[in-house]
Amino acid sequence: MFGKNIKAIPTNKIAIGVPIGTCCGLSLCCLNLKMAKSKFKTISILGVGLIGGSIGLAVKKKRLADKIIGLTTRKDTLTRAKHYGAIDEGTLSLRKATETADLIVICTPVAAVTHTVKLILPFVKSGCIMTDVGSTKLEIVSQIENFLPKDIFFIGGH
Repeated sequence: MFGKNIKAIPTNKIAIGVPIGTCCGLSLCCLNLKMAKSKFKTISILGVGLIGGSIGLAVKKKRLADKIIGLTTRKDTLTRAKHYGAIDEGTLSLRKATETADLIVICTPVAAVTHTVKLILPFVKSGCIMTDVGSTKLEIVSQIENFLPKDIFFIGGH
């Protein structure tokens, strides 16, 4: 057992020298414990085609969100996504799709990811996490780092 006066020593956000779950609350061990007990209130999927729809179905299966909002450019795609249970709500509006989201999954072609982030930033709430399903990261992440506010987070996915 560790002594009462041992403090967490965060190293790249991983706490060392303390029992799991008793450190700073920012380390991976604490985040994993918190995620096991909680879920997202709202997840938005921008692009509910094959990949976005599959993500929606997986989120539903694992019960990771209270609500999933899907965005596409075509109403018939939203109708199908709702029919198959990939989303709870569908919209053609960037604002409606993103303003209440705790997590936004960008399922657009790689060339559109950075532009999509720029378009949704005026609507995204503080603390929101964004990720993408693009196959490349270097250009996307380096561009987004240049304009992303400090209170909104982007994690390059895929």
